[in-house]
Amino acid sequence: MKTSPQRLRRNAALLRRDTTGGARRATFRLCTPAVARDGMVLLPEGIDLTAHKLAGSPFVWCHDTSDPDNAIGKVVEYQQSPEALDIVVDFDDDGPAGLASRCWAKVQADLIRSVSIFAAAIATETRQIGGRPVLVVTRSELQEASLVIVGSDRGAVRLDRAAVLRALDSLKEIPRMDKTALCKLLGIDESA
Repeated sequence: MKTSPQRLRRNAALLRRDTTGGARRATFRLCTPAVARDGMVLLPEGIDLTAHKLAGSPFVWCHDTSDPDNAIGKVVEYQQSPEALDIVVDFDDDGPAGLASRCWAKVQADLIRSVSIFAAAIATETRQIGGRPVLVVTRSELQEASLVIVGSDRGAVRLDRAAVLRALDSLKEIPRMDKTALCKLLGIDESA
């Protein structure tokens, strides 16, 4: 069955996420099951969110938890699957000179798009990926989510309307694509 881009635009959950709620809200893909720059894999479905939620779901600048001003927002929604851990963040409104406002402006200008995760490993195993042994963290505990300039997980970036539309526009370059490949390219679940 062929899915038209118009239908996908109307029904894709990613397109609706940023429009529900506050004016300073953004959606990010916090974690994917890909081999990261550090050579490890962190499985999204194995991340326990309990401790992060109990801590107030903070979203911080560059993994720096030493200063309260580095808490630039709050995670208000988590969407977890084997393909990804997505978060919706409300950025703090700390005035035009505040760190959160400056970070929000950089996110809005598409100058900073990456996020990163700090998680405590609970269970690991070694798997052969691409012909080499890779440490795979199968169970972990989310301790911190950060906005960063460059993250370890290449897929951990902002998911926004413009990005989805750019991905849809890029389909013009691909002669034919089935639903599964299209959803994989867009980074969304097939049921979206």
